[in-house]
Amino acid sequence: MQKHDRSNMQEVWEKLVDFGIKPMGSDNLQRAGEYLYQVMAEICDQVEIHQYQVPCWEVKDWRLEDQNGKEIKSYLFLESGSSEKFEGYVEFAGYHRVWDMYVWRRYKIVDAEGRICAYITVRENEGAIPQMLFAKSDLPHFMVGSKEEAILKEAEKKQSAFKRICGNKDK
Repeated sequence: MQKHDRSNMQEVWEKLVDFGIKPMGSDNLQRAGEYLYQVMAEICDQVEIHQYQVPCWEVKDWRLEDQNGKEIKSYLFLESGSSEKFEGYVEFAGYHRVWDMYVWRRYKIVDAEGRICAYITVRENEGAIPQMLFAKSDLPHFMVGSKEEAILKEAEKKQSAFKRICGNKDK
C-alpha cells in the first residue's frame, strides 16, 4: 500500500479530465472507472466495484427492425411521438444536436408517399443510450449506436429495395 497525500490529487484529477466527457455507458466512463479503481487500490487494502442497474424508460411492444425483420438495438427518445406502425426508405437527414453538447448524424424513414415517419439518431463512437428530446415531437425519434449505423447506410444505399423499419411487429 502506497502513501498518498494531497499533492497527488491534482495529478489524479487531471488524468480523470483527460478521459474526456463520460456519459452513461461510454468507453470514457469505463476507462475512468478502471483508473479510479487502480488509484484506490494503491490507497486502500480492499477496493470493490459495485454495479447497479440504472432504471430508464421503456416503451413496451416497440421494436426498430431492419429490412429482414431483425431487431436493431435502439431507444426511443423521451418526448418523441409514437406510431401504430411505419415502414419506409432510409435517408440521411443531416445532424441532430443533443444537449447542446453533441452533434450526431440523423436519418429519416420516408414512406412510399414521401412522408417522414420517424427519425433515427446515431450516437457516434458509442452504443445507444436513453435520451430526451428538447422539444416534444409527434414523430418517433430513435437512438442507435455507431455499430448499428452500418445497417442504416446499407438500407440507404439500396433505395431500390423497399426497406422496412417498423414499430410493434404485431400491429
